[in-house]
Amino acid sequence: MHLIPEDVIKNLLSLWTGEYKGLDSGSEDYELQPTVVEEIGKECTMAGNTTPAVFGARVPNLNTQLHYFTSESYTLWATLLAPVQLQGRFSRPKYFLHFLDLIFIFNNCLSLAISPEYVDTTLRRRIVDWVNKYEQQAAQYLPFYYQYQPDRLKACPLTIHALLHIPDDILNAGPMWTYWNYVTERYVGFLVRSSKSRRNPYASFARRLREIAQNTAIKIRFHLREELDLSGVTKRTRWVTGSQIVRGGSILIFPC
Repeated sequence: MHLIPEDVIKNLLSLWTGEYKGLDSGSEDYELQPTVVEEIGKECTMAGNTTPAVFGARVPNLNTQLHYFTSESYTLWATLLAPVQLQGRFSRPKYFLHFLDLIFIFNNCLSLAISPEYVDTTLRRRIVDWVNKYEQQAAQYLPFYYQYQPDRLKACPLTIHALLHIPDDILNAGPMWTYWNYVTERYVGFLVRSSKSRRNPYASFARRLREIAQNTAIKIRFHLREELDLSGVTKRTRWVTGSQIVRGGSILIFPC
């Protein structure tokens, strides 16, 4: 789900701060005042003092540390902080309401369970409506960012159109949490450190995977979980966060 937080929301922030590809507000007025952005940035920093760590890392200062934002930061900010911080900040409320519609879509996409009927009707309709408003594809929509001006075409990157494919992706592959990139990238990051060769990286990856599988099999077969633990975590922490044997001989392995 990098599409929404790290592409769409990131671009919206650039539009609101007047730093998107040299575009100004055109015939509209969606840019936030510098003092407002500064205040929101301070609120992001302060919010970290009361936000449970289980939600993720602290959200950096949006005004001075935007370069530290990751996909996780954009997600936490957009879903938890922004709906409060942006309320009443725009000179035209339609931009705030349009943003809330995007967050509604985002939260739907992150649902652990979602029915095909809902995806194919309600979610699809809301995404189409959001994109149409953004691009002003019909006369009944008020101008937003593109404003139907040829010189503002760069306000419509491919990532806006890509939103329209989300319902089909969910219908074809299931809820997005089952294949989103957070889990994949973390595993890839763990794997890529095993290869130093640029000529034969895949051989190194294959060897690393084989060694991990062999090590796991030996730990399970001979009850050497702690002795062969390569994580470098202390014994006390391993008992809390590592693999645990439960009744019946099953082994629960926490996600990477």
